[in-house]
Amino acid sequence: MAIIFSTSRLLVRQLNTSDSDKFHELQGNQNVMEYTSEPAMSQEESEVDLLSVISKYDTPNNPFWVWAIVNRTNQNLLGTCALVHEANGIYEIGYRLLESEWGNGFGGEVTNGLIDFAFETWNANEIIAFVDKRNVASIKILERSKLNFIRYFWNSETETQDFEFRLKTR
Repeated sequence: MAIIFSTSRLLVRQLNTSDSDKFHELQGNQNVMEYTSEPAMSQEESEVDLLSVISKYDTPNNPFWVWAIVNRTNQNLLGTCALVHEANGIYEIGYRLLESEWGNGFGGEVTNGLIDFAFETWNANEIIAFVDKRNVASIKILERSKLNFIRYFWNSETETQDFEFRLKTR
């Protein structure tokens, strides 16, 4: 099991096929998926998605990395997080947590962990994050993170009003 990074309470590691049930619990939950650009997935769809994510770990120059967020103490899967290489050292971050784990502070912890990892390990020049204006909990997480609010805009790709957060190299 490849550990990507850790925080005080969390380990971020590669996903594996044994994560299938919890991965589906995450991807198949309409409340979790509400503010993403994807609908909740069936068991079959989430299994295909999990295998696709896992296959990217060995793909040269893969720009899209999704990892498991696990509880450091009991190793339970809590959700997923992602780093997407946009261009010129700019990385977009994201995360999804199981609904049962909302309100425990894991979103902020993994967000700041992703930021530190991207700057320190991948030599990112800039980190960005976008959030639908209706996703109040994630907006609060990003406002408390190391990122800076940049703008509020119409996202024509997702057809939503979004907030943009950024942080350039320290």
